[in-house]
Amino acid sequence: MQFSDREYSVEDLRIFSEHLKLNVEDLTITKSDKTVDLETGLINGCFRESKILPGLTVCTLKGAILGEYNVEATNPLGLSLYIGFEGSGHTKQGENTIEHKTAPNIYYLFHESLLTIKQVSFPGNIETVVIHFALDELKLFIEEYCLNNREKDRLNTYLLAGRDYKVWCPNPSIIEALKGLVCTELTGINLRLHFIQVVVEVLKSFFTHLLQRNKILPEEQVVLAKDVRHIDKAVEFIKSNMGRKLTLQAIADEVGCSKKHLKLNFPKICGYPPAHYVLRTRMEVAKNMLRSGRATIQQTAAHVGYANQASFTTAFRKYHKITPSEATSAAL
Repeated sequence: MQFSDREYSVEDLRIFSEHLKLNVEDLTITKSDKTVDLETGLINGCFRESKILPGLTVCTLKGAILGEYNVEATNPLGLSLYIGFEGSGHTKQGENTIEHKTAPNIYYLFHESLLTIKQVSFPGNIETVVIHFALDELKLFIEEYCLNNREKDRLNTYLLAGRDYKVWCPNPSIIEALKGLVCTELTGINLRLHFIQVVVEVLKSFFTHLLQRNKILPEEQVVLAKDVRHIDKAVEFIKSNMGRKLTLQAIADEVGCSKKHLKLNFPKICGYPPAHYVLRTRMEVAKNMLRSGRATIQQTAAHVGYANQASFTTAFRKYHKITPSEATSAAL
């Protein structure tokens, strides 16, 4: 690992530590069970690089970045999966950029050549997992996993489809298991065995996801980092402006993309078309407001963008199968 040439003074570190509520005297990075003190104190936390099976490496990082942190490395050929739960920064490979905060999505890239990647992180907390499966061992794993040559051929075709990072949205249990690799204190647990169990289940779930697709549509699988940023911005805009008329055009104008682009990519990231996501968000916020007793039905209707109480009641009853009054009464 190499850090940037920028020098940080003791005062810089104290400012970082106060902002992140960390103890500047206890700044370490752990790699492969060895603790190394860093005079510059750029990272506080634990970094694990675990070779859990031949050719299968898992890197986890939990802690806080106390300054600009740069890493340049070469990824060997094979399959890489990137998962970020918290973080500020990005990983760049060629023209492709992955944001460090990607959950509940997993970026994946299959490559048959060496790749130079650059990682940049900025001050803030960080939790990330990177899984890399070397090509030769990956082929053996696929041979063992697939029931027949047809499955094997389909799986290899899916992995090769497209040249950019693609996005996989796994079920919540997979995300929780991966988060456990960086967040759980594994006292009394065989760490290597635990990593093997979790990561192998992740890979099996990933392969099942690819094989269950009815046909190959690379253009549907490929989601660039800029697309993710557009959708993230759209989601924040929707949540912050529920009282406004949220048309597809209005949202697209706000995030700086076309209606077609937004309509195509929104379901890939959020699982719903934009209009359904707007309705779902409004109805969930309304239900929580009514059950908390913080607002009347009329106030709630106005907050989530309905011009009158009658239209709000109709929409609420259709979505939740109960009336706003019944939702309010249930909280009493």
